[in-house]
Amino acid sequence: MSILVCEGVLLMSSQRKTEIAVPLDGSEQVLSTAGVKAAYFAVALGYLMGVLAAPHLTVVNFLAFTALQVFYVLIFRWLVKDNISGWQLALNLGMLTGSSIATGLLSLAGVYWDWLPYLVTAAIYFAALSLRTAIIAGVLLYLVSMVNLGLINKWHWPAIYPSSFTLLAAFGFIAAFSLVGQLPSPVALGRSLVIANRTDTARNGVGRRRP
Repeated sequence: MSILVCEGVLLMSSQRKTEIAVPLDGSEQVLSTAGVKAAYFAVALGYLMGVLAAPHLTVVNFLAFTALQVFYVLIFRWLVKDNISGWQLALNLGMLTGSSIATGLLSLAGVYWDWLPYLVTAAIYFAALSLRTAIIAGVLLYLVSMVNLGLINKWHWPAIYPSSFTLLAAFGFIAAFSLVGQLPSPVALGRSLVIANRTDTARNGVGRRRP
């Protein structure tokens, strides 16, 4: 199940930062929409997993878990709808990160561990930040998730060991997929060549008209 979720979430990480700020054509818009829908699906799946598989669900931790999920969706919607940048982008990513960590730590209160926001947030890093910054942020987020996992299992290594490598593979898959997403698509490359050809043709035409 984790691999299927990763593949859906990674649709969003293939969108370059520049594509967020410029109009998209039909094919690029489908990918962007699919990525956003995949993120919503992952958050919803994590919410259901956290509630239905909770070892000790109470009214308090249920309301807290629900509030964090709603907060995460609202902040993510702000990022998607408003095309923010600068300090607003930093604030948005900070709140998404904090919400992911708080959601994970809430498992200590009896909710099942919802690790999907970690992956969604990592995918957002690679979609909104430069590659170097996204890698640094992704590594730090992975280390935080390991601390979260250690607290859940009371630092019992035999219980932490399998999940740590599963999460490492998921984070690595996101990073690898994002590197592929950084490559220009054939459509974009073809458009660039056409524009460059038209520009050269126009310049040559102007040069020939001069006496």
